[in-house]
Amino acid sequence: MQCYRKGWVAGGVAFIMPLMLYVLTLAPSVTFTDSGELAAVCTTLGVAHPTGYPLFVILGFLWTQLPLPFTPVFKLNLFAASCTAIASLLFYRLVLFFLSAVQSAYWQKGEGETKKKKSKSKKELTAGMLEQERLVWIALAVSLLFAFSRTIWAQATAVEVYSLHLVMLVLSIHLFLRFTLAKEPQRKDALLWAFMLGLGFTNHLTMVLLAPAMLYFYFHRYGFTKDAFMRMAMMSVPFALGLSLYLYLPIRSSMLPEFNWGEVHRSFDKFFYHVSGKQYQVHLFNGNWEPQAKVFFSLLPFELAFVGILLAIYGAMRLFEAEKSLAWFVMLLVLGSALYAVNYNVHDVDSYFLLTFLALILLVGTGLLFLAQQRKAVATFSLMLPLIAIAINFNYNNRRNETLVLDYTKAMVEPLEPHALVLSAQWDYFCSAFWYLQRFEGLRPDVVMIEKELLRRTWYVRAVQRKYPEMTAKCQKEIEAFLEDLEQFESGKPYNQIRIQTRWIAMLNALIEKNMHERPVYLTTDVLQTEPDVATGYKKVPQGFALRVTTQDTLLPMSDFRSLASFLSASPRNHLEEGILQTASVQLSNAARYVDAHGNRREAERLWRLAQQIRARLPL
Repeated sequence: MQCYRKGWVAGGVAFIMPLMLYVLTLAPSVTFTDSGELAAVCTTLGVAHPTGYPLFVILGFLWTQLPLPFTPVFKLNLFAASCTAIASLLFYRLVLFFLSAVQSAYWQKGEGETKKKKSKSKKELTAGMLEQERLVWIALAVSLLFAFSRTIWAQATAVEVYSLHLVMLVLSIHLFLRFTLAKEPQRKDALLWAFMLGLGFTNHLTMVLLAPAMLYFYFHRYGFTKDAFMRMAMMSVPFALGLSLYLYLPIRSSMLPEFNWGEVHRSFDKFFYHVSGKQYQVHLFNGNWEPQAKVFFSLLPFELAFVGILLAIYGAMRLFEAEKSLAWFVMLLVLGSALYAVNYNVHDVDSYFLLTFLALILLVGTGLLFLAQQRKAVATFSLMLPLIAIAINFNYNNRRNETLVLDYTKAMVEPLEPHALVLSAQWDYFCSAFWYLQRFEGLRPDVVMIEKELLRRTWYVRAVQRKYPEMTAKCQKEIEAFLEDLEQFESGKPYNQIRIQTRWIAMLNALIEKNMHERPVYLTTDVLQTEPDVATGYKKVPQGFALRVTTQDTLLPMSDFRSLASFLSASPRNHLEEGILQTASVQLSNAARYVDAHGNRREAERLWRLAQQIRARLPL
């Protein structure tokens, strides 16, 4: 009974301690990339970017209804922290179950060898088995290592779908092992696992990376028998029931919510295109795996607290001795997810290694188990691992004062003239955040921001037409011509590459030229870099971070850039933070050159000085 209580106390620690540190390091507002968009979608119960993430959106929406005195995005940041802390608690239960199963398998193997060889007594072979209390200590230490590993901690500090993904991964692995390792498998356990697995797919499709390990272990345990296939058929029903949550997407989309990415209710093709993440498949297995492999090996020491690398290797070796099928199960978790991630050429690849790190931390626990059988004090000293993890990862994951995206977005829109139209593709730093900040925190409600790259999707063009009919009606001819080719492209039908690009540029130029006499039109620098044929006959005059499209080559009022105070003290920790500092510095330098060329040396020097101060924050 005393050990039972200690197990529950340890479980409480595995949840409460991470939650406290997660809240302490929580971002106060929007952050990079999809943060603003996900916050806006969850708050309005909309449809998110591919693959839709219906489970996350629904739970996020319910969370925003809690009567907490915070902004919606901070509530959702808290949601991410809570999900990751729940994953830590579930991982504690998984580790405790897994290590007990490993120890039991090792004991049974030792007993079998005793009967065959009679070289050692059963007492000698099992004398090193740990009592439950020490298993609890190891499970707690390993769960806290999991909680404070660099990439897992990062999921807890701002709204993203991967915090809930961790919950579903850990829960699915635990439920699967519980029914497959049972001497008499319980039908309810199998059905519950299948349902949770299907539900996990409605949050993130990389749940499929569990398949190699689970299929191997399932057929290893039950063989390729009629009963095994009948059980799989039985489990397909709850799996499909969990997966059916994807029906939320077309149902909700048909109601035309404010944020309705993909408008997937239009046809099954649109729905499947969205849910399958087809637009991202171009990044998969394109032969460019070296950068992602470098990311993995650079992260590994910070995920396993350095010494954990040796423990994982030792744990894998001993696990193969104790129970080869379990060893191959864990190794397939490691290898399957790692091979996928290193072949996925995206800039935010870190999160795609989550399953790999999870499985490696299981091996760390296995290594500690076998060491503690030889030296029982190891169980107590294993708590040093999470302390090391906190020490090496706290500063990296501390986003308590991180306001770079918020401040950049303010610096972008605050200097603009009233009722401005802004064309931009700065999704990571500006567009996604502005969607949220404008709608829910009242930042420049008069400004029209159009995401240039999203205009390459039929749903977004239609959404812009509905939201700004007076602005798009003037360009109806160019829009419909472009949509004609765009529909062919999205449907996978033959299309004229030259014509679709020509019509694309014509539509962009029509949006600019036919509206600039009634509202000020601005571009961000990335638009000119990627589309040199846009607004070719006009001057582009800096006004803050944006460029005003005008016929007059004249100076415009510049911003005081007070919101950039955070840029002057930033210590960039990753490529996104370096990128936003670099972008701000370049834009300020360009503005300084323009102002200097037009005779305002004093203002140019101010802008140069600010650009240099920001550039000085970048690593050499």
